Amino acid sequence: MRPAQALEVSPKGEFLFAFRYLENGNIQGTGPIDQSRDDFHARQRVRVQVDFAMSEHLRGVYFIEMGETQWGRLGPVAGHGTGGALGSDGVCVETKRAYIDFDIPDTRLTFRVGIQGLENPSIGVGYVVLDADVAGVSARYAFSDSLSAAVFWARLYDLGVNNVAVKDSTGLDAMDMFGLMLPITGDGWRLTPYGMFITSGRNVFTSQALAGFPGMLSPAFAAGLSYLGTPFIEQYANDQSYLYTWWAGATAELTDLSPFRLSLEAVYGSVEAENAALTRRGFYAGAELDYQLDSMTLSLFGWYGSGEDGSWRNGSEQMPTLSTTRGFGPTSFGFVGTRLIPTLGLVSSSPAGMWGAVFALRDITFIPDLHHTVRFLYAQGTNDPDSRRIIGLTSPNLILGYKGAPMPVPPGYVTPPQTTTVPGIPLTTQDSMVEIDFDTSYRLYDNLELILETGVIGLHYGTDVWLNQDIGTPWKAALGLRYLF
Repeated sequence: MRPAQALEVSPKGEFLFAFRYLENGNIQGTGPIDQSRDDFHARQRVRVQVDFAMSEHLRGVYFIEMGETQWGRLGPVAGHGTGGALGSDGVCVETKRAYIDFDIPDTRLTFRVGIQGLENPSIGVGYVVLDADVAGVSARYAFSDSLSAAVFWARLYDLGVNNVAVKDSTGLDAMDMFGLMLPITGDGWRLTPYGMFITSGRNVFTSQALAGFPGMLSPAFAAGLSYLGTPFIEQYANDQSYLYTWWAGATAELTDLSPFRLSLEAVYGSVEAENAALTRRGFYAGAELDYQLDSMTLSLFGWYGSGEDGSWRNGSEQMPTLSTTRGFGPTSFGFVGTRLIPTLGLVSSSPAGMWGAVFALRDITFIPDLHHTVRFLYAQGTNDPDSRRIIGLTSPNLILGYKGAPMPVPPGYVTPPQTTTVPGIPLTTQDSMVEIDFDTSYRLYDNLELILETGVIGLHYGTDVWLNQDIGTPWKAALGLRYLF
């Protein structure tokens, strides 16, 4: 028996509170749910991570969260976000991550096994493909101080499906992801090429509630309807047993240009399907140039994401995404660049289907502990205007429901041809937007920060407008407290 060793326990975490007022925020919906959206809400989130380190070569990590509880929200007794209403003490503490890290003795090989965070390489504007917690195994090997390799396997879903569509077929109910990243560091530069691959059994997609579903297939099928009105799973299940998805990309940074810094990223993704209407393939590219001054950083960021053509019969031309909690965040209002509790961006959480440019004055500092950031954004869609709608019939037993959700046909109802609004098309080539943000943070103590975020968005829709009403100019004001320990 080996001698006992001292265990070092190190807790750390975050308390985050957000109070937000939002005016004219229903820009992507005209149904009663959107029209009755509350203007003001208060939310909080608590995260605690505990490290159990036996040595610098071996540790276990347990990460829990009381996730995004909205004050006053009455819901079930247990589950995510409960416990915010009077007297409704919620059972809302959830396991976010649980894994072990260890080295192989006398090597440069390290492993992480368990539920862990996983994201694609990024230049810092967000994660355009993947940013989520997954169950799996990752490994890293350092060939030298300038070259290393990271690989991973993650079991994303194993649904236990047994209602197969074909005699003698298997469950086909698992989704697995594999990846390789190669960080390379040179004299004044960094480069990280990477690739990711997913294999999905057809029965995984019988549940449209799965995380990442809308970004994996054509948006027309994410609505649950095909071009001709047949629920997509019926066509998909008859075509192939497995669906394959892959991404290839790279990030690069020039670090020896002081006071300048140039960062680049690009990625191409494809969903391979025998049925052309189910395919989804496209690309994203972004570049950022920073200029460091004594009291601020001047920043210019631009991006381009491929968009849809005018037909859904050939699938989607947007880049597929998997699950991006923090998503694409060049701004803190229209997109998901907020430092408060993240929500879906008011316009989009993805760069797909649009191009844009952001000029920012970041970290303006004239008074100690007081920082300001100002952003100016212009963006325009790359989607064909015809992609916003899909024309066809619903299946014989379904009619079009709210936002494309199928609903039972009432007795005696004759299903007519319908024009269906397709989700995931926030802007077309006829549409544009501008956004101005002014964000401030003040450090009250070393571990306590006060955050104020304000923003306004101007949207211009072309002649093929898809909204039934003029919702006005969206704007927000949000106040937050962040305590780190």
